[in-house]
Amino acid sequence: MIAKREGVCGGRETIKGHRIPVWQIAKLYIEGSSVEEIGEKFPRLSRDEINQAIRFYKKNEEKISTQIEENEPENVITPSTPNAHILNDRE
Repeated sequence: MIAKREGVCGGRETIKGHRIPVWQIAKLYIEGSSVEEIGEKFPRLSRDEINQAIRFYKKNEEKISTQIEENEPENVITPSTPNAHILNDRE
């Protein structure tokens, strides 16, 4: 249920058939969201798909944690990002 394809979500692992990276599911899980709460945020995912993403995260914790860190706003927004001045003023 986990796929990795060149050109899809930066080549990171996604839930097969969806453009949802595993790191997004893992981040919610780490922050304390239940499978049901994650399902509310991603209603097109089945409970099994969410659980599979969590299992993948647990088996590949270092790799997925690095992806989470790489996608934190402060690591993604650069001065050359369109409208970065607006995005950086969010609080």
